[in-house]
Amino acid sequence: MGAKLKTTNLEYAPSLNWLLALAAAGLAMVFAVRNWAYPPLLGLLFGALTGGIATLNLAPHETYLRSLQARQVGRRTGLLIVAGQFLSLVWLWPALATNLGGRSANIGDIMAPALLSTLFSGLATLLVAIVAGIYGARQSGRISHWRPPAYLNQPADLHEDWVKEIRPVAANQFSPGANHDFGWYFEGELKESIRSLDELLAFLKKCEYVADRHLFMREDFWQHPVTFEQIRKGDCEDSALWAWRRFKELGYPAELVSGLFLETGTHHAWVNVLIDGQPFVCETTRKRSHPLIPLAEAATAYRPFVSVDHEYNTFRYAGAAKRNVRKEKPTT
Repeated sequence: MGAKLKTTNLEYAPSLNWLLALAAAGLAMVFAVRNWAYPPLLGLLFGALTGGIATLNLAPHETYLRSLQARQVGRRTGLLIVAGQFLSLVWLWPALATNLGGRSANIGDIMAPALLSTLFSGLATLLVAIVAGIYGARQSGRISHWRPPAYLNQPADLHEDWVKEIRPVAANQFSPGANHDFGWYFEGELKESIRSLDELLAFLKKCEYVADRHLFMREDFWQHPVTFEQIRKGDCEDSALWAWRRFKELGYPAELVSGLFLETGTHHAWVNVLIDGQPFVCETTRKRSHPLIPLAEAATAYRPFVSVDHEYNTFRYAGAAKRNVRKEKPTT
């Protein structure tokens, strides 16, 4: 069943905090009816509580989007608490008078705790939420002006396995044979003259698929693109690494993807690339058919687990929850 593609799922967090804030305002009104002295303390309590919930729910997550949402939730929660405290004390001031020794209530007696409650609850919530946002951003290692690149806006009717969020993912989580960070695969000079998309695809068709256990006597090994270009032999990970680097050098936004080829049920690597505004899967081991497949068509044939883009942002897909694979075989 198809699902709308999005970079992260944040719907639950605002709902949770709005619910807590409404509960806080409701309880404040109940206590306000019974005794005028409670609301200032409740303002501090609920401000810290809802801000703390925002921190616990959002700040530990590694994505910058979540830490940004923490600040937004904190601001909304703070405003709601302020409104709830203020209304509970101002609208119910005649009832509060009954708890003031039977004498008539002075509006100043009521407004003083109301203003204190408003001030402290609002400031407490906003402060905690801001701290949560800063902590979350540092945890994620993402810069504050990060925005999803254009190629993440993929078709809305893709399979649910393609829903992804930005996450820290080490190279060895792509494959046991990845022994270096991603920047290492961009070191060294590639000698082959590749000046266009057609030349890139033509070079891939000249390369021979050879499994790591036959080429390197190892179960899994990621070749450096310089080596792959020289020997023109390797498995899907080697050709995908080379293509990913070449796409970047030609100016095409691209992601190196590790996942599952559903037809064979085996582990596979490929490249997601944006060409003229349209997303494609580049099947780097294809020889008889065209390597570029429109992403909307390929989505049901591939199950992505993790990916890294041309700026080294890493992503984890919903399909990663379904890992149960064998070593890949070449596609035709």
